Amino acid sequence: MNVFDVAVLGGGIVGHAIAVELRRRGKSVVLLDVPDVREPDAGQTTVGLARPYTVAIEQLGREAARAVWETHRENHARLKEWLADLGPAARGVDLQPRGGFALALDRDEGKALAESEDVLREDGFSGEFFDHYMLEARFDVRGFAGGYWAVDGGGFHAPAFVAALAGRAREAGARLVETSAVSELETSAHGVRLRADAGEIEAETVVLANATLAAVVLPAAVEGLPRSTLHEIDATLDASHEIPQPGHLVSGRAWWERPADHRLTLCGEDAAADIEAFAVRHFPGAQRASRGSRMSAVRRTADGFPWIGPAPGAPCILALGLSGLDAGRYGLLAARWVAEAIASGRDETPALYRASRGLSLS
Repeated sequence: MNVFDVAVLGGGIVGHAIAVELRRRGKSVVLLDVPDVREPDAGQTTVGLARPYTVAIEQLGREAARAVWETHRENHARLKEWLADLGPAARGVDLQPRGGFALALDRDEGKALAESEDVLREDGFSGEFFDHYMLEARFDVRGFAGGYWAVDGGGFHAPAFVAALAGRAREAGARLVETSAVSELETSAHGVRLRADAGEIEAETVVLANATLAAVVLPAAVEGLPRSTLHEIDATLDASHEIPQPGHLVSGRAWWERPADHRLTLCGEDAAADIEAFAVRHFPGAQRASRGSRMSAVRRTADGFPWIGPAPGAPCILALGLSGLDAGRYGLLAARWVAEAIASGRDETPALYRASRGLSLS
C-alpha cells in the first residue's frame, strides 16, 4: 500500500502545478494522469471571458466583472513568476507577452467590443479596438467584424510548460504516474483509498484535476460539466502574411498562434474540417493543414467558471473546468488556492470560482 498526504488525479498545467505547490508546503504527493486531455500547443494567457466586457458587466455587475479580468491578469503575472523560477528548464515555453487579440465574427460582437474599450480603460485594463476596416488594413485577414487588442494577453507553448512543471515536481519529490487509470475511490481510515493501475494508494486528500478521472471516482463532480471535443491543427502560412496573434474568437470557441514564419496553429471546439475552413476563410495566406487533427476531451461548466476548492460532502478538492483557454486564465492561481486549502485548511478561492457554489455531492 502506497500512502501519501495527497493524491492528485490529473496532469497538465493545473495538476503538475498543484503537485509542485503541495511539495513546497511539505506534503507528500502522488500524481496520476491519463492521456485523454493534452495541452494544446497554442497556450494563451487570455484576459477576459468568452464575452465582451460590457456584456460581462450586464451579467455579473461591474465590480465582479472587473475582479474576473483582474484574476486573469494576475494568472499571467503568476506565469511569469513560474518561468523565472524554472529557469533554463522553461526555455522552450517561449512566452510572448505581446498582448492578445479577441476577434468578433458578427456585428453585435464587434459593437460590444468597441463599447468595451473605454470601460476597460476606466477599470485599469489597457488595449485598443480595431473595426473591420482597420483590421483588414493592418493585417492579412478578412471576415472579422472587429477586434480588441489587450495589453495583458500573451502566448506560450503549453506542452513545454507542462514538461518543465513535471520536471520540477519530480525534483521536489512528487511521484508522477503518467498513464494510470483509476477504477475506484472509497473512504478509508486514512482518508481515501484509490485503486489504480499503479496499485492501491491511500491519501488524506484527493484532488480531482481531470474530468475523466473524476467521472470514475466521483461521478457527481462532473454532472454539470458538458463534454465537447477540442481539435488542433497546423496550417501553413506564408511568411509575408501578418495576422493578429495570439488571437481568439470572442466566443472562445477557437484560438490560434503563429509560432514560426510558415506555421499557424489553430485550436477549436469544432470539427477539424471546420477549423481548417475557418483558417482559409479568415487568413487568406493560410493553406491546408500540414498536420492532422489532434483531439482531446473538454469539460466546461455551465456558467463558464471553473470549480475550484473543497467539494461538499466528499474528501475531495476540485480543480475542474480548466480546459483549453481556461488553463491560461486560472490554472496557476487555482493550483495555489488548492494547495493552500489542503495545507492550511483555508479556502482562499474567490466565491465566483468555488466548487461549493450550487454543487452538492452528498
